[in-house]
Amino acid sequence: MTIIIIGFGSIGQRHYKNLKNMGYENISIFDVDNKKTAGQDIKIVSDLRAEVLKEFDVALICNPNHLHIKVAIECAKAGCHLFIEKPLSHNLEISSLFGAYQGLCFIWKIR
Repeated sequence: MTIIIIGFGSIGQRHYKNLKNMGYENISIFDVDNKKTAGQDIKIVSDLRAEVLKEFDVALICNPNHLHIKVAIECAKAGCHLFIEKPLSHNLEISSLFGAYQGLCFIWKIR
């Protein structure tokens, strides 16, 4: 299974550590802030083009909350399974987007 973690702040780092502890090895990281990944022995992805995202089976969306839905849709269109923590978005207008992507499964965690 190939995994991409999008956003490598405290949440992304925690998910990375947990996945590694569970034995997952094929994990890549995308973050716009190169300082977060500097000096670490991890696989880095430099952009989120569809061609790149199609290489992954699972995307963990850990970027800032207001960017969750935009990135999630791009990952879903590329065929990735999604893990998104709350909130999915900052407004309810996103509900109209679900109809446009019927057949894709969005999964989110509610605390």
